[in-house]
Amino acid sequence: VVSVVLSSSPQAATTSLSATGSALRRSFSHPSEAHRPDTGIGCTPDPNNVIANPGFESGTTNWSFYTNGQGSFTTSSPAYQCEWTSQITLSRVGSNMQLLQTGFLLNENGRYRLSFAATSSSGQDLRVYIHRHSSPYTSYGLDGELFDLTQDWQTFSTEFTSSGFSGTTADTRLRFWFTGLTSNGDVYWIDDVMLEEVDNPAA
Repeated sequence: VVSVVLSSSPQAATTSLSATGSALRRSFSHPSEAHRPDTGIGCTPDPNNVIANPGFESGTTNWSFYTNGQGSFTTSSPAYQCEWTSQITLSRVGSNMQLLQTGFLLNENGRYRLSFAATSSSGQDLRVYIHRHSSPYTSYGLDGELFDLTQDWQTFSTEFTSSGFSGTTADTRLRFWFTGLTSNGDVYWIDDVMLEEVDNPAA
């Protein structure tokens, strides 16, 4: 089930991870503050959220960015919620481009809900996976679901049942995947990432 809701560290703003190579530039505009909703939600992380630094208020801490093309990962403002959002710039596309977090806990056969806010400079989409962090990268129940982004902030939500492991595991990866969906110079903003267990029959 997928739902979409339309919505019109001290160096957090400059901390970035980037690949080497010559820069290819495309002009773009940051998502407008006018399109940011007044959610009325506080900026304190939800204790049920297994994702660390979900709103990027601590810069890029707990998150990693990888590309075999050229790109960068930093934080910027305004955000969807609170002060900061992630900003992923894909200067030159490659065959492996992902924003990821690893090491969060999942319970076997649990019912989970993933939600996040996102927008992109050209309305380009993204896919999301949750799988084993180490080889053979077994799917844990969310396997490349496609989300239809626009140039305005939207919130997205999907549910899945965890599988592919026994008991509890921290050999986990949440992967936002851009490969095959973007062009040189495209920019993504992702914010307010939440992964929570909503039901576990074994509990």
